[in-house]
Amino acid sequence: SCVRTFASAHSGGVTSVEFARDGTQLLSASFDNTVRIHGLKSGRTLKEFRGHTSYANQAIYSNDFAQVISCSSDGTVRVWDAKTTECLKVFRPEKESSVLKVRRVPKNVERVMVVTRSPTLRTMATTGALAGQYDSKSDLVDIAYSPRHKFIYALGDDQVMYCFNVQDGSIEDVVRLHAKEVLGIVHHPHKNILASFSTDGTMKIWRSGAKTKKVGPKMVQDKVKKSGKKK
Repeated sequence: SCVRTFASAHSGGVTSVEFARDGTQLLSASFDNTVRIHGLKSGRTLKEFRGHTSYANQAIYSNDFAQVISCSSDGTVRVWDAKTTECLKVFRPEKESSVLKVRRVPKNVERVMVVTRSPTLRTMATTGALAGQYDSKSDLVDIAYSPRHKFIYALGDDQVMYCFNVQDGSIEDVVRLHAKEVLGIVHHPHKNILASFSTDGTMKIWRSGAKTKKVGPKMVQDKVKKSGKKK
């Protein structure tokens, strides 16, 4: 059952949400160009981060929860002080390209993964410096880390998922996920299981097969039950 509705969370569509570490607040981004923090119990907007000039596509907390990091269709990534809402840094990963996603780099407070509408996935410092990159064959729209952070799964707009080796940047595997546009992927927090979801109304579960250092995890689609039938 619904326990709370944030009726005035934003004046435009909400693009992402994330809980604070203590579970008392909710961070959100929106098509209204803003990022906000809401009280979970009160339902009120506690803080607002303004500065993006186009859609705020995603907002996340840094690994230590001291900062908020947001990305936008205006082509920028912004780093904010989570307490004061002061904008600490603005950087543009790529000229004239929307920034679709930003992800924390596990166990590294000062780095994030940045997804722009391009074939290049970038590891960037929160100062804006480029720390590394991974190159695919199609424009990327989403990414996910493996549980032990050895692999990055990058989703292309051609419905193909690329598995990168984090250490050397090589492509370990390439898999076509859906027949129609894939909206996103998410990794299980503990197991070698990925979920993908598409505009065709389907969700698929994927698991790794052979695991060798040379080959990497070969992705095999799980059989899932739908309406009592296996497909």
